[in-house]
Formats: sequence, structure tokens, C-alpha cells
Amino acid sequence: MAGKKTIARKLVVVGDGNCGKTSLLVTYCNECFPSDYVPTIFETYSKFVESSGYRVQLFLWDSSGQQDYDRLRPLSYPETKVVLLCFTLDEQLQPGKRRDKWEPEIRNTLPRAPPTDETAVPSAVGGTKHQLFLVDIKN
Repeated sequence: MAGKKTIARKLVVVGDGNCGKTSLLVTYCNECFPSDYVPTIFETYSKFVESSGYRVQLFLWDSSGQQDYDRLRPLSYPETKVVLLCFTLDEQLQPGKRRDKWEPEIRNTLPRAPPTDETAVPSAVGGTKHQLFLVDIKN
């Protein structure tokens, strides 16, 4: 990757507490699954990737999903380029909290605009705990 232009991008991961945000980020950055659950307040990770001829430094922000930190979480949003809303797959049939809490928070905190506007922040939804969901289906 030597000689390539490096750009930095910030991605914030949000979702309920204990939905797998930290495990997702630790596994992605360190290529190993964490053995213990430790509730996160705020944590940041960094990883270099190559994309479209650029060297990209991803700054991955892990936010707390605990209600006690609802007022602090928006402090992690400035300069964000992408938001990933995580949920456990076993709650996919009951999307109430995503619809009632997380989607309004993202929509009301981050710039939203037509896709051609460079200030718009795209968001994505990702399911976690796939292995637990499969065990539940088998039983």
C-alpha cells in the first residue's frame, strides 16, 4: 500500500447494549472473537484497508447502547461518515426499538440530504449474533 494516498473515515456503530457491537468491531480489527463481555461506554478502534486505489484508515467508534448514556452518545457523531445500526438477529421480528429509538436518533443527529450531497451521512443496518440465532432455530 506504499505510495497510495491515505484518507481517514469515521464509522460509528450504535445499537442496544449487549447486541454484539463490540464483538463485531474487535473481531474485524483483531481477527479474533473476544472471550468476555465488558459493557462499553465509548471505545475507538482503527484499521487500515485498501479501497478503490486508496489506503483508508477506518476509525471505528463503538458507542454504548445503555440508556444511561443516551445523552452522551450524540457526542460521538461529529465528523462521522457512516453509521452502522446493529441489532441481534433474534429481534428481527420485533423492530420496535430500532424504529422508535435508534432510527430517530440517527435521523435527528446527523445531516440527511440527497445522495449527491457530500454532507449526507449514510447509514446501514447489520444483524449480529448469527450463531445464536441458528441455535435458536434448531431448537
